[in-house]
This record gives sequence, structure tokens and C-alpha cells, in this order.
Amino acid sequence: MKRLYKTKKSIVRGLWQAGAVNLRDVPPKITNEWVKELPKDDSRRPHLYASGNWGPGYIFVKGTVSLPGLFNGMVNNLSEQLVRSRIEFDFVAGLMTGGAIPGYRLSQIFRVPFVYLEGTRKQETISAKIIDGNKMEKECESIVRDIAECKPDFIAGTAPHGMIPGFRISQLLSEKTGRDVPFAYVRSKRKKGGMEELVTHLGLRPNSSAILIANAERIDSASKDLREDGFEPIAAYRVDDHQIEIPIENIAPIQDKGRGIVTEELVNFAGSTSNAVLWLRELGYTVEDSVAMLTYENPEAIQCLKRLEVKHHYIVTLSDLLNMGKQDEYANPRLIQEYKRYLKDPLRWQAERGLTPVAKGGTL
Repeated sequence: MKRLYKTKKSIVRGLWQAGAVNLRDVPPKITNEWVKELPKDDSRRPHLYASGNWGPGYIFVKGTVSLPGLFNGMVNNLSEQLVRSRIEFDFVAGLMTGGAIPGYRLSQIFRVPFVYLEGTRKQETISAKIIDGNKMEKECESIVRDIAECKPDFIAGTAPHGMIPGFRISQLLSEKTGRDVPFAYVRSKRKKGGMEELVTHLGLRPNSSAILIANAERIDSASKDLREDGFEPIAAYRVDDHQIEIPIENIAPIQDKGRGIVTEELVNFAGSTSNAVLWLRELGYTVEDSVAMLTYENPEAIQCLKRLEVKHHYIVTLSDLLNMGKQDEYANPRLIQEYKRYLKDPLRWQAERGLTPVAKGGTL
């Protein structure tokens, strides 16, 4: 019997049980230089965040894309919230990479166009492409007919161009075979911070077989990347960007300056969300809502979104997650308490240990 993730409580437990919450036992004294000497999986090694700060905890929500039950439960919960709140929108903008798959799934549920946004760390670097649903569906159905007998353990799509078709192929293959076929995505480079992943997933076993979906430029390198992370690509298929993508200004209702909603997997400082909202507004679109699986309830983010008059919709807060982790003993209470202490004053926590924030951050 498949586990159902309908309530906030079941989703929070699901995140803990899936290993999405990673807490580290960081020593009282540690330096950036010493961190470099520690193995990547060392439990004493602090996490490096996209902001460039170091900290003892990381919430790997984006990895749930490889857990169909939990992932779909979270997106369904979000969609129900939007219906109850009577939020109307003409398109969904998913922020690369974490917000892309949740955003696309929401666009499927509400039957509206999907746009993905890259480069949202800085407003001036943002670019956008929209998925042509009809063209992509033909490409995906053709590939599924060809691979139905391969029985891969999962589908891997390259970021950014292979992510949406890869996810769609995993859906179609699941429908055709009657079994959940997980999806994972392959980054262009190993992430410097967070979980330092190259292949973004939770729960996939070593030596699992994969069908790779990539554009021509990435097929060879992504195959090597899958092997580097312990997986076996048994076949690879090209889906080039020109086959499934068109510029944002070329499709209605996007071209009619419709109403959009911005999607992330989690929100901390809300910098990327704010940049995306402002960028879309400058193009003439109406954006008054954003969604995320999880929010840190960062006061700075709350004020930022309030200034932009953006209503933020989410499933769980970081407090929800940590409180249940302590209540149900998913982690050492001392580590949970230390993470909470860090969240109150990240700069002070780092300074006490001798850690210095990294200027370029931990995204790439």
C-alpha cells in the first residue's frame, strides 16, 4: 500500500524519514581551511549555503523529486491551498533548479503554461523560456514507446533543458508500467554547498540504472556525471531545447501580460523569489503570489515579500520541521537546538567558531 502524504504532519514526517533534513555536529572551533580538509560526508563539516554563510543544518527539499509519493503529496497540498484561497493565475514560473519541477507539476494540475527562470540570484541575469506543451508531449511519448521495455530504475534529466521532459517521461512511464519510476536531475556542475550533489535525488540506491534525457551538448558529460555518483546510464535520448522551448513573449496568455505565480522549493531570504517577481513585473506581467514547499520564516524575507505585496503560500515552516524532529526523536535534540541557535544569529554563530562567509556562495 502506498503511503499518502496529505496532511502537514505526514509531510513533515516524510521529509525526516526521507533524509531531507541533514544536521551536522560542527565543532566549537573550526576554520574555513580546516573545512577544506574534511571529507565531504564528515558529520563535523558545516554546510555552505548559497548565501555564502556556513551553518549546521540543511533541508534538501529539492531531492524529493525522486520520491513520487512525497513529492506529489506536497504539490497536491499546495494546489489545494491555492484553490481554497481562490488564487488565480495564467502561468507558473518555476525558478531553476529547485522550483522547476514543483512549478511544472502545478502547471499540469491547473492546466496553465509553464515558464522556467534561470539566473535569479541577480535580477539583471534572469532569462526565461516557456515549455511548448504539445511539442514536448510528442517528444516524450515517442521516447516512452521506445524505452518501455528497458525497465530503468529511474529517469535522469539534465538541468535545465532535460529536467521537464525527463520528469514528464517518468510520469508517462509510471502510467504505462503501473510502477513508480522516480526522476532525478543532473546538475551542470557539482554543487559547492548544501549536499554537494551532482545528481539531485533522495533515496536512489547505488548502481541504479537510468535513462538519461539531455540536449546534445550534455549527453556525454551527464553520462559521466551519473557514473561518478554511482549510477548506471543504460540509454540516453536527446531532447534539444529548440524542440520544446519558445521565448516567453511568443505565447498567449503570456504575451497578453497575464497573471503569474512564482515557485521555489524553499524560501530563506527570498532573494531569488523577489528578483523573479520584479523581473516579471518589469515585463508587464502581474505577479502577486509565490509558493514554496518550505519556508524558513526569515523575518527579512517576510518583510521583503510584504514590501512587494506578494502573498507567500507554503506547506511547512522550518520550525514545524525541527519541532517534530525533536518530538518524534528523528535527530539528536542537541543538534536540533544548535541549529535553532544558529538561525537566531547566523553571523555570530560563525564568528564564534572562526568561520568566514564565502563571497561566491555555495550554489555552483
